[in-house]
Parts: sequence; C-alpha cells; structure tokens
Amino acid sequence: MPAAPRPQGLRVGRVWGIPIYVTWSALFTVVLFATYPVARLQGDGAAHGRALVVGVLFAVLIYLSILMHEIAHAWTARRVGLPVFSVTLGMLGGVTATRRADRPGPDFAVAAAGPAATIVVAVLAAVGAHLFAGGEPGLLLTELALSNALVAVYNLLPGLPLDGGTMLAAVVWAVTGSDARGRLVAGWVGRVVALATMAAPFLLAARAHTSPNVVLVAVFVLIGITLWGGSSAAVAQGRMGDVSAARLAHPARAVAYGAVLASVGGGLAGAERLVVCGPDGRVLGLVSSAALAAVPAPRWADVRVETVARQLDPGLVVSADAGPHDLAAVLGAHPATEYLVTGPDAAVVGVLDAAEVATRLGLRRPAAAAGAGSLPR
Repeated sequence: MPAAPRPQGLRVGRVWGIPIYVTWSALFTVVLFATYPVARLQGDGAAHGRALVVGVLFAVLIYLSILMHEIAHAWTARRVGLPVFSVTLGMLGGVTATRRADRPGPDFAVAAAGPAATIVVAVLAAVGAHLFAGGEPGLLLTELALSNALVAVYNLLPGLPLDGGTMLAAVVWAVTGSDARGRLVAGWVGRVVALATMAAPFLLAARAHTSPNVVLVAVFVLIGITLWGGSSAAVAQGRMGDVSAARLAHPARAVAYGAVLASVGGGLAGAERLVVCGPDGRVLGLVSSAALAAVPAPRWADVRVETVARQLDPGLVVSADAGPHDLAAVLGAHPATEYLVTGPDAAVVGVLDAAEVATRLGLRRPAAAAGAGSLPR
C-alpha cells in the first residue's frame, strides 16, 4: 500500500494516537471569524471588545466542530480496518489522511461519518441555544448550530471532493463494479458543484437586488476553485479506468551496488528503469533516466551506479495494487521522479515514472525531487 502522506502544519496533539496538525492558513479563518462581528458593530470600544471575544470563541468552536467531523472519519476508518495517519485542520476545513478501502461499503461508511458527526454537533448546539436563549451564549450556540447545519448539507452534495461525492462514487462503484466509473461520475458532479459555489454570492445578491458582498465572493470563489481542482483530479483518475501501479510501472533492471555504469550495457533499453540492489538483493536506490543521461558516455566505465542513484526512502515504495487515488496521494506527499512498485513479499514489480503518472492523473507535473544523489557508501 502507499506510504503515509507527510502532513503539513504544526502538530498540536493526538487523539487515539492519531496526530493532529493545524496549518498556518487556519489562522486566516480564525481572524476572519473573530473580526467580522467587530466590523459590523457601531458602538463604543466595550461593545467591540465583547464582539471580538464572541468572534474568537465562535472561531474556536467552529474548529472544534471540524475536528469532531474529522475524528468521526478517522474512528470509522479504523473500525473498518483502515490505517489513519493524521488529521490536519486548514483554512477551508480538515483532512483525514487514511487509505481508501478496496470495497465500496467501507468507503461509503467512512465518508458518511463526517457529515453525521457535524449534524450531531448542530443538534447539540441547537439544544444549548434553546437552554441559554436571550444572552450571548445563546446567540453563539445558535450561530454554531446554523453553521454546522449548513456545512453538513453542503458537504453532503454529491460531488467530489466533498463527502457526499465520495458517497456517490461508492454507490456507483457498488452498482457498476467499477471504482473508476464512480470517481468519474462524482467528479463531474463535483465540477457542477464548484461552479455553483462560485456563482452563489452573485445569484443571492441578484435575488436580493443588492451588490455582492466582496468578502463573501472571495470566500466562495476560493472554495469553488479548491473544489474544481479536486473534482478535476477525480475526473482524470476516473478516465484512467481501474488501473493499478503495476499496470503503469516500467520494467526494472537490477544492478549490483558497486557496479559501474558501463555494466548497464550502454543505456536502458526502451521503457526499462534501473534499480540498485545490495548483496542480499534488497533494493537500495533508484536511478532516473535523467541521472544517467547527465553522465558523459566516456565516464561510464569509471562512475559507479550508487553515485547517481537516489536512496530508496519508505515514501518512494508503492504497492502494486495502488489505484489512481492512492497514486495521487503519494505524488503529493513524497515528490520524486521515480517510485519503486512492489508486490507480495516486497518483490520488485517495476518502477513508476512520476511525470507520466501525473500526466495520466491530470495533476501538475511534479517538481524535481529533492535529496536525489548518491547512496551512502
């Protein structure tokens, strides 16, 4: 299976052993929630101060709600036997890093758990608002209930990358037997949702015969752009069909550690890729075509293969049965030019070319791999 993605942001704690991260972009959302009530007030400094406190509390409660949403995903993933690597809270919500299931049922259950938790938070906040009606706590809980209700409804829209899109993809997968077809359908619906999201502030303003709110437009356009990127990636993955890393891998030629480049036989034949193996047959590193091409032919008899190889870190190993979604996650978490594909018992299946996979997935071409170079002697 693919390696665990590398989370971004500041680690703030653990829940059930799962590390929780918060990105710096989340501060933008906190500031927005905290200052918006102040901007709307006309009054003395004391009123502004109270509004700021309420805004900060609201921002904190919103992120706690998002954390509950993601923890529900994580808990359900573990219940169905999937590993959970981390939870990250960012500007537009949260992400639970886990592996996709190999069946539609668990995929549906993990996706549905998040909105279900959000609905529970909305109901509890509504009950609290009723109990504390008439004061600032009641107002705060009312806003929290409404916000969570809106998030739950929006997140259930049947388009990827929303949870509702994952649920739709799982249903199509169950009906047709094709994971790729499910992602293709949910990806196209996700594009429609993205466009509707960007158009929403303008439509609401037109209906109310007012000018669109600039802040609202900026937020909705940002959300729409993010959704468009996720849905377009899902469409590209769906178009690939039910492929696996094994089907995309190039044949691998093993060369012993310490051998000179001349032993490669003048270059790689056709689609071949080069792997450097130790005395026990274990793969130690990968050699890219670009690294070989950078060595002048007259020096091939003097240059050893390990000097142009990249060390095989755990993040560069991909399971033969990894699908498009898993491959996209690996490319994003561990940028490199090549990845080793292994089968049962760590047997070498081949080597993935990152640029080719990114093109097939409709992703941005990966940057040059950092840390490429010679293996330790």
